Amino acid sequence: MAASKWMHGVVVVAFGAGAGAMVGSQQDPGMSTPAVVARVEGNWELGPYVTDVSTTVNSAGGEVVVASGELTGMRLDFPEGAAADGTEVTIEHAQILGQTWGPIIDPATPAIRVTVGDGSYLEDAVTVSVPVTLTVGQMAIGL
Repeated sequence: MAASKWMHGVVVVAFGAGAGAMVGSQQDPGMSTPAVVARVEGNWELGPYVTDVSTTVNSAGGEVVVASGELTGMRLDFPEGAAADGTEVTIEHAQILGQTWGPIIDPATPAIRVTVGDGSYLEDAVTVSVPVTLTVGQMAIGL
């Protein structure tokens, strides 16, 4: 197998629907340049993880889609050759019970954990799509 370049392990993704950039900026529509906060620190308090889908993918590529529940429509698209035959894929979510990021972060989804294989590397990037509904002034970001 060729040298691997894409991490293939556990990723925790939470989408914030706070106005502004990931670092916590908020822009007044009338401003010519955005105000940027240099650093925002915080943590999550999560409930237990619940499995949404657990399946395998192969070297031909394909997709893993959450068919029902809170993450309905979430999908991972694997290009041909990204994963070895029989690679296990699990998508889970946990309710966000609290957070210490402050009002700059307003979660739009539960916390999402994606586990792909045994922690080794993928041969190509996988596209992750999470449907969210945002209002004017909100921006979805992965944390």
